[in-house]
Amino acid sequence: MAAGACAPDHLFASLPADSWGVAGMSRLPQSLPTQISSTFNKLPNQFALCFPRSGGSGAAIFGGGPFQLMSSPAGSVDLAPSLRQNNNQIPLLKNRLNGGYYFRVTGISVNTEPVTTLPSGAFDLDAKTGTGGVMFSTATPYTTLRSDIYRALHDAFDAATSGIPRASAVKPFEMCYQASVLGVTRLGYAVANIDLHLDGGRTWQIPGGGSLVQVDDDTVCFAFVEMTATPVVPGSPAVLFGGFQLEDQLLLFDLDKETFAFTGPLAGMRNGCHNFNFTMGSAY
Repeated sequence: MAAGACAPDHLFASLPADSWGVAGMSRLPQSLPTQISSTFNKLPNQFALCFPRSGGSGAAIFGGGPFQLMSSPAGSVDLAPSLRQNNNQIPLLKNRLNGGYYFRVTGISVNTEPVTTLPSGAFDLDAKTGTGGVMFSTATPYTTLRSDIYRALHDAFDAATSGIPRASAVKPFEMCYQASVLGVTRLGYAVANIDLHLDGGRTWQIPGGGSLVQVDDDTVCFAFVEMTATPVVPGSPAVLFGGFQLEDQLLLFDLDKETFAFTGPLAGMRNGCHNFNFTMGSAY
């Protein structure tokens, strides 16, 4: 049985509307994934997360899956085999100061052009101080970047979208566009892709659905935020990879292998996090 605790109502004030509680998903002993795998010995020490877009239902799946999505007319498709392929497994990094999930980014490209203005080692995690690195943060609404990284990415995206009419900035975003002039694809607005270059030659591509957010009927904005702390606080990450950029794709975390894998946008499969089929039995 997993340990839990009740909380007074005032602690829910900072959470989104209709929230029922908070679950710790870290690699520490009292986290929910660790407690579940310890309680049910036959379950792999893994969990998968899928955050919905547009207020739909998402999923948190503990153990080995399967990860079945309803698919018409074929019936359903299991995402697990692809996620578990060795070439899709990306190492997780450890920060001695916390139980967070870090991963290595070696560079960024915008519209296939490398961002050359990034400082050398901009994304590195300092093993001694715990400072730097790229950390998943489901509590951060939009990916937040240290100023030197943010400015390089902002300027590269600005140049790649220079032909798109701008709109007035809407806080917390700095760069916004007129929604009416943008084309739309299954993967969001038709703008330059952002590619994160990862360990092992993998690329995490962020299309328009992850780089632009609609803030009102007429305006979409560059969905990245600059860190404001100056100087950098010891132990702080270089990048907090936030919830908006994680929406509508499945992430599988393997705590024994210390790896993670991701599907990419499920919209590319004409699907989404709202469409899981939980009638299938466990693979274990």
